Amino acid sequence: MPSKARKAFDENAKDIEKLLRLHEQEGGTAKGRRFGLEVLNKSAIVLITSYWKPTVKILPQRPSNISLSTSRMPQICQLN
Repeated sequence: MPSKARKAFDENAKDIEKLLRLHEQEGGTAKGRRFGLEVLNKSAIVLITSYWKPTVKILPQRPSNISLSTSRMPQICQLN
């Protein structure tokens, strides 16, 4: 069952999809750099960051079923 934060992010992702469609409308789909879309790009970054904030804030508070000592993380990341 998805968390409240995940449900909210999924709902807000619709706004991100709108920005992507607008970006495609204004900038086209061809390869290469887009000019004149800096404000749209920066807006997308701010929007995505604001949508991720609640999710990232909740993660450390949730219990984890994964033990770091048995994970497949590189040795330098393990806490043994």
